[in-house]
Amino acid sequence: MANKDNASVWGGAGPRFVVLKPADGNVATMGNGVTIGFVAKSRVAVDEFHRLALQAGGSDAGAPGLRDFGPNVYAAYVRDLDGHKIVATCISAK
Repeated sequence: MANKDNASVWGGAGPRFVVLKPADGNVATMGNGVTIGFVAKSRVAVDEFHRLALQAGGSDAGAPGLRDFGPNVYAAYVRDLDGHKIVATCISAK
């Protein structure tokens, strides 16, 4: 388990469980502070996830790009039609 000021992470290289404080500082609710995450095999897959989610009516919650969570973390965030935040993440240089 690793702790930071705003996060706790359980797990290793495989499946992980992450608890974060909402980035906007507000109280955690269904649409704020809860994110469902998927591992993508490549950055291209992250880009495609984001494109298809928007095409299906989802909204942008963070365009594809590098994140400061660690080396090579490339992710894209969307909100589904009910407001749930979903992320696809690739931890690879390509």
